[in-house]
Amino acid sequence: LSPEPVLFFSMGAFFSLSNMNLTTTFKKAGRTIAVLFVILWLLIIPFAGAASKIGNYLFPFFIITGVVSIINLFSSFNEERLRYKNRLVNKVSDFCLRHEADVFFIFAAHSLLIPYIAKMLNYCCSIITGTSFEITISTANKYCFLLIVCYLLRIVLVITICTLISSFINGHMPKIRKLLSGR
Repeated sequence: LSPEPVLFFSMGAFFSLSNMNLTTTFKKAGRTIAVLFVILWLLIIPFAGAASKIGNYLFPFFIITGVVSIINLFSSFNEERLRYKNRLVNKVSDFCLRHEADVFFIFAAHSLLIPYIAKMLNYCCSIITGTSFEITISTANKYCFLLIVCYLLRIVLVITICTLISSFINGHMPKIRKLLSGR
C-alpha cells in the first residue's frame, strides 16, 4: 500500500460522505490544475521522473494533478457529448461507458503489470539506443523524446492488457469479475 492509493480512496470517501460531486468540485479549478499538470510534466522529464531526488518530490503532485486533469477531460467529453453530436467525442464517450466496469480492475491490477511492462520497454529502448538503458538524469536529457514515448506506451499497454484480462474474466467468470471490480 502506497500513499497515493490511500489518498485517492480517502478523497473518494470524503466526497461521498460529504455528498459532494467529484467532477463539479474538480471542474472549478480545472484550468489551473491542467496548467500545473503540464508544468509538472515538463519539469519531471529532465529529472527522470521519480528516479531523481527532485523528481521524486515533484512526482506525487504530478500524479494528483494528472488524475484531476483526466477526470476533468472525460467530464468535459461527457458534457460535450450531451450538448453537441460530435462523432469523435461520442466514440470516446461510448468506449468509456463500455469499459466503465474495467476501471476498478485496472486500478487494482495496474501496479502488478507496470514493472514487467517497464522492463520490456527498457529492453526495447536498449535495442534502439544500442546501450544499456537505465532511466537516469543523463538518459532523460539524451533520450527525452524516447522516454516520453515509452511512458505513454507503458500506459497504453497496461490499460490494454488489464482491459483484456477484465473482459476475459467477465466472459468466463462474471461473478469473480463483480468481486474484482468493486461491485
